Amino acid sequence: MARPWLWTAAALVVLLALASPVTRLRLSLDTATGGIEQQSAAAGREILEREFNEGRISPIQVVYVSEDGPLDDGDLEAVARLSE
Repeated sequence: MARPWLWTAAALVVLLALASPVTRLRLSLDTATGGIEQQSAAAGREILEREFNEGRISPIQVVYVSEDGPLDDGDLEAVARLSE
């Protein structure tokens, strides 16, 4: 292959041209909350936000392991503080 640097430069220019749209790419999570006020689901969402805390709407599970065996009162208090 004659002139490998020329082919390398040409390939690099092509790859950069193909990758250029990535510089304008915006990643985000669409929760569709922008126009929800006009939808019938808005009333339900407002009730959920007012009546339930975030942990009840979308709960997570926490696994707490003690190296000392079964959980004692101190361990249970530490777990309770996680949910505050």
